[in-house]
Amino acid sequence: MDDLNEENAFRGTHEVDDSGEGCPHVLDCTKNPNHENFIPIDEFNIGHLPARYQDQDMLDVIRTQADLTVMVTVNSTSPRRPDFYLGVDLTSKNSSYPATRSGTGRVRGGYECVGQGHCVCVNCEHSKHPSLKWGKIRVLTATHVVFDESEAINTTCVLGFNNSSSCVTKLKVCDMSKADVKGDLARLTCVTCDMDLINSLNETVSRFYNLCNVVNKKYHRFVNLDKLIVIVSHPHRWPKHVSVGQWITRQERTDEHDRSLKWTKYTYTACTCPGSSGAPVYKLGTDRFYYFHPHSGTNSNVNFSGEGWE
Repeated sequence: MDDLNEENAFRGTHEVDDSGEGCPHVLDCTKNPNHENFIPIDEFNIGHLPARYQDQDMLDVIRTQADLTVMVTVNSTSPRRPDFYLGVDLTSKNSSYPATRSGTGRVRGGYECVGQGHCVCVNCEHSKHPSLKWGKIRVLTATHVVFDESEAINTTCVLGFNNSSSCVTKLKVCDMSKADVKGDLARLTCVTCDMDLINSLNETVSRFYNLCNVVNKKYHRFVNLDKLIVIVSHPHRWPKHVSVGQWITRQERTDEHDRSLKWTKYTYTACTCPGSSGAPVYKLGTDRFYYFHPHSGTNSNVNFSGEGWE
């Protein structure tokens, strides 16, 4: 394991997209001008993986992760959001700060709400006959994307945005159950009366968990050798794109309540752009589904994650 004792590698610029539009060709992107290392999810295939990992199981891990990836659109800025934290300039109190910005997140799972009133999803919210059968879906992202409850209730998560002609599902966020500023990890709760969607997402969560176990057993000898990192995100508010790279450094701390648990964060080479903030960072060796590192930001040297539990 590579320990990183300096916080400086985790200081830089967050990567929310504040352009207000999702242009198909971003001509003024200075970070990745040609976006050559971003592969549209519909085009991603075995040949885009490093030679050792060119098999169907690894491809299925990435495609399943993509099935759970969402675009997170935020339509307000909290007055509680600071100008700076963790060394990053948030510029949230600037009068020109955009009212709308976007990032990325990942579905954690869903559940039915029994005997808890009626649905308040985007379809039922103004209906005279809202559904009495409904449920909630948990989404993980970065805290700098959605800072607190006031921002959360003005946030939408978009499922299924794989290409320009995708039939997408928009989920209204109803509350925020976790906002860890230091670790840059947030947990949102969305609401829906589409129980088939909840069941389908839970099946995908289970499939992702099982596939992670399969590839971990297959490649356990190479986890710390190749240091594989894969990120699925919505750069520039585009449909889902995949980038592949390596992790460079790892920093860890022991959980203050349970010393058997470790919180870690990474630096890595996998490409990111504005709009990638909060994206799931898949590291080979993941053995639990709740292991989730949100993409947090970039500096002149590397990209870096928020904290995840492993």
